[in-house]
Amino acid sequence: MTKKRIHNITQSGFKTPDNYFDSLESNLLSELNLKSKIDTSGFNMPDGYLENFSVSISKEEKEKTKVIPLFNKNTWLSISSIAAVITLLFTLNFSNKEAVTFSSLDNETIESYLLLSDVESAEISTLITDPTVLENAIMEETVSDSALENYLYDDTDIEDYILE
Repeated sequence: MTKKRIHNITQSGFKTPDNYFDSLESNLLSELNLKSKIDTSGFNMPDGYLENFSVSISKEEKEKTKVIPLFNKNTWLSISSIAAVITLLFTLNFSNKEAVTFSSLDNETIESYLLLSDVESAEISTLITDPTVLENAIMEETVSDSALENYLYDDTDIEDYILE
């Protein structure tokens, strides 16, 4: 059934038979008169039928009956564990971010580190001969708050922080 132009319908779609309301009152009155005259429905039951009627259920039949719940503890446990696993799979981040290693650093980064840090020639020679010392020094370097403030004040503009 299409719903096009449903707001333009002016007829209800229900019809009554011809001359229905002309004879309605007389039909209702005759129906009420019949119901008041008739006391019984027409169905009879033998006398004393329900007095001798008995039903016996053995204990074995009672014990055979077993109620099976729709949702028991095991189904709830399995459904909730599956939901928890699916939630964990979606929330965990499985990105393969590679750790920074000495081989992944380019030469310019190493040169700028050596030029900006206060390193003497003896320390440079140990850094060249033992590359793990350089890796540890780069990874463990911390920046003080004042150095960070000076960098932000001297080397950045406010236009860098304005969102467009």
